[in-house]
Order: sequence, then structure tokens, then C-alpha cells
Amino acid sequence: MTLSLNKRILVIALAALVLYGCGKRKEKNEVIIHELSDTDMLNPTNYQSADAGYYLQQIFQGLWTINPLTLKLDPILATALPTEEFDSTTNILKYTCEIRPDAKWDNGDPILAKDVIFSLKLFKAPVINNEQNRPYYELISDIQTYPDNPRKLTIVCNKKYILAKYTCGDFSVMPQYVYDPKHLMDSFSINDINTKFKEIEQNPTMKAFATEYNSEKYQRDKGYISGSGPYEFGEWVTGQRIVLVKKKNWWGEKYNNEYWFQAFPDKLVYQIIKDQTAALTALKGKRLDVMYGI
Repeated sequence: MTLSLNKRILVIALAALVLYGCGKRKEKNEVIIHELSDTDMLNPTNYQSADAGYYLQQIFQGLWTINPLTLKLDPILATALPTEEFDSTTNILKYTCEIRPDAKWDNGDPILAKDVIFSLKLFKAPVINNEQNRPYYELISDIQTYPDNPRKLTIVCNKKYILAKYTCGDFSVMPQYVYDPKHLMDSFSINDINTKFKEIEQNPTMKAFATEYNSEKYQRDKGYISGSGPYEFGEWVTGQRIVLVKKKNWWGEKYNNEYWFQAFPDKLVYQIIKDQTAALTALKGKRLDVMYGI
């Protein structure tokens, strides 16, 4: 799962273990956080390392997810938590919601139901290197849209599942104009992917998309990692640091009273120091602000 329950528990655990550097080190509004090593990638569907999930949640947003302070679901891109409908005769479970009317991508376009559909296809499709995350979304059979309201959607599940509500809302919604500028994935519906998986696996259009999408540029290159969250990808210097920069005029700024919209530092610097003792020395010397696992 993109930001799976285990990773959410990890975030809570990290919050309990962090040790903050003391004293005035600098005037800049930035936080320098210790990491022991490079992560694997910054692709929301393909990453495997837990620390990548932590970075990605600063860049991307889902419809809703768990608030680690209350351990309850909070709406993020959705205006409110979804309404739930279960048909016991067909065993079909549905969640209906609307996307916030002011939610937008970095290019100014509104975030719509079609963006959720596109993103889910990336988590479910073959050939894409999403094997770790794909099984979590097998229960989603379709997403219904509403012609009179492009922000409204209904997520359809083929069974009742204790974590269905969490799963249906907690995946990164991604902009198609960045990740599929040729609109190749428009050739396949969610139902196609569910019912014709092996056939699509051999489809030349699917293979062409996956070759591009699985490439390194969508893992670590500036301009090819983009979401609706408060931070944008700044740089990745291998073996040294990953930098996320707070967006100017971010659409979600006015919701900063809500947990998942709180983004106060102008810059997040994940500093890689492979030796724990050296990192602790840096923390004491005020060259780090945050260190965990001590």
C-alpha cells in the first residue's frame, strides 16, 4: 500500500523516538533530519523502502488517511470522509466522496475524479514495477464518476474488508500531465485491468507507458516527481541529502489547522550520515535538528 498501515505506525513510532537538537543553530526556517542511507526511489507506486514513504507523504496526498495523533481517519483531498454503502446481496461495498473544490495541481488545474482513476490504474496495472503495492488494491473493482460533478466519485469494492475504507482513500493521487503526458493509460479502464490483466500485460501501449514510467527520471529527477502536497522535490545528491522545498502559494495553506495540512518549515533536508556516532556528534553540534532511533 502506498502509505500502508505499517508505515503509518512507523511514522508514529518515529515521532515517539525523535531527539531534537537544542539551541539556536541558524535563522533559516528549515529542518535537517538525519538518515542513515539513501532511499530507493521517490515513485509513489514503485517504492519499497519505508523512508521513501515518509518523504512521499510530504509531496503527495490521498483522499483520506489515518491521523497519527487521534488514530482516526481524516479527509485530505476529500471534503469529508466518504459515505459507505454495502449491498449484502451482491457483496458490493461503495465509498462516495467529493474532492475539495479548491484542490489543485501545481499547474493550476483542479484535482478531479479522473485524476483519482488515473492514479489507481498505476497502482493496479501490470508491467509497472508496483508489485509490492498492487495486492492492496485488488478489492477495488471500479470508480464511478458523475458527469454533472467532476469532483464526485464512488469507489466500488468487490468485497467487504476490515481495512477497505482505509485502503480506498490512502493512496497517492498523481497528476497525469506529469506522469502520462501522452495519455497512454487512457486506453485502459480499471475494469480492463481487473478482467484482462494478462492481455494488457502484453499490450504494446501498456509496455511503452511502463518503460517510461519505470525509468529513473520518475524516481529521482526534478520535474518528474510532483503531487498536490505542501512540498516539492528539490534535489537528491546521492549519499548526501534529499531536499524538499515548501511550495509558494500552496492551495492547502488555509487548511493548516488540520493535521495533514500542517507544513511549517520552508525546507526539509534529509541529511545522510551513515555512521550513527558521527550523526549524534552532528546533532550535539547543532548541524542536525532531528535524529531518531537513538
